[in-house]
Formats: sequence, C-alpha cells, structure tokens
Amino acid sequence: MEKQVKFFDIEAEQIVLGMLIFNNDYLKQVSDYISIQHFCSHSHKKIYNYILNPKHNETLKDFFENEIDIKISGGFDYLEKLLKMSAGIIDIRDYLKLIKELSFRRNLLIYCEEIKDLLYKGADAETIIKMIEEGYDEIKEKGYFTKRDYQRVY
Repeated sequence: MEKQVKFFDIEAEQIVLGMLIFNNDYLKQVSDYISIQHFCSHSHKKIYNYILNPKHNETLKDFFENEIDIKISGGFDYLEKLLKMSAGIIDIRDYLKLIKELSFRRNLLIYCEEIKDLLYKGADAETIIKMIEEGYDEIKEKGYFTKRDYQRVY
C-alpha cells in the first residue's frame, strides 16, 4: 500500500495557535521560527496574524466573533476548541517543525507544477535549468532546513 503524503496538518496548526493563545510566553520563539505564510488554513493565518499584531481596541473574543473567516469556523466556540486541543501539550517543537515542513512541501509542489508547465509549453533546457537553480537558491535563502530547525524552539 502506498504511503499517503500530507501537505497540511490542520490539527498541528490548531495546537500551536491554542498554545500561543494560552501561553504567549512562546510567542517570540515561535514567531522567530514560523511565519504567517507557513500556515495552510486561511483562518489560521488570520488568527496567527492577530496574535502577532493584536488590536488594542479589540479583545480576542471580539476578534473570534467578528472576523468573517473565523466566524465561519465557529467564532468563539473555535477559540475554545483551539484551547482544548492544546491542553496537555508540553512541547510544541514537533508541531512547529511539522507546520514548517508541510509549508515547504506545498511550496515545492507549486514550484514543480511551474516547471512541469514550462516543460509542456516546450521551454528549452536552459530556461528549465535556470528556474531550477533559482528555486534552489530561494529554498536556501528562506532557510527551510537550517540547524535552527533542530534546536530547542523555546
């Protein structure tokens, strides 16, 4: 039986967000490690952005009840779900690494599709090689797999 490859893990994203809401002591270390773009879920990107940049005139409860995408996910009940999912989790390091790696896979998949499209359009070898080299440089520049990825996150 062929192994099914994952490109996102909503539960991992929920656990990390719940942990950050419950204990914002993790925020500096987590925000140094993953960015908004690493999240797959659009609503999770919005929640993470709010955690990073809270609006001083809006409570977290108000945000969950008023933000359209979050409201669709369940509003305040979704906030409770995130907190419950993170209960009992002590080490979020593995969840962070998973979110980052799955983001890398999604981006790599998009990149490979772009190369495939160029091949089907009849692009010459030089163009393909240039795109591959640029993609490799971008991956290196973003530092998807650095020594930091294997160090203690907090």
